[in-house]
Order: sequence, then structure tokens, then C-alpha cells
Amino acid sequence: MDTYRLSEAFEAGAIPLTEPEMGNEELYGLNIPFPIETVEWDDKTLSLVELLLQNTTLLDEVQARCINWWQQYKQKVSEEFRQAITTNYRDTRDE
Repeated sequence: MDTYRLSEAFEAGAIPLTEPEMGNEELYGLNIPFPIETVEWDDKTLSLVELLLQNTTLLDEVQARCINWWQQYKQKVSEEFRQAITTNYRDTRDE
């Protein structure tokens, strides 16, 4: 279940680290790859975080990929809502 924390992290421009069990692809349902790999919480995760903190160019690239993905996701959801509203509801004010 989404607690909105992952969405909030994307909205804040963060690089969220998620576990495989979260089912990110199913949760967001986009036809574009999720912007970051899922991680098991172990020493490799700490190494990844240290690498990102030491290589600011890589950190900026990963953050940009997350921001871009989040913007695409919000655009897709907006378009789906717009289509659902215009398809299922009509303006009756002029009647």
C-alpha cells in the first residue's frame, strides 16, 4: 500500500531508495522504467549512498532522472484524469 511517502520524496526532488517488495512498477503503473533500482538494505546500499555522495555529478544525474520520471508520471495521471472527466461527465450548465 502506498503511504504517499514515496510520492512525497519524488515531489521534494529526493532520490528514494526502495526495497523490491514495494512493487514500484505496479504501484505507479507507468510504461517507462522506474528511475532507480530497488535495493536490499545491506552493506552494498551503504556503498551506493557513499558513492553518490562522493560523486556529485552522478548524484545530480540520478536526481535529474528521478525528477524527470516524476514529472512524466504526474503528466500522465493528469491526462488520464482529464480524459476520464471529459469522457464521463458533460457540462450541463447550458441546458
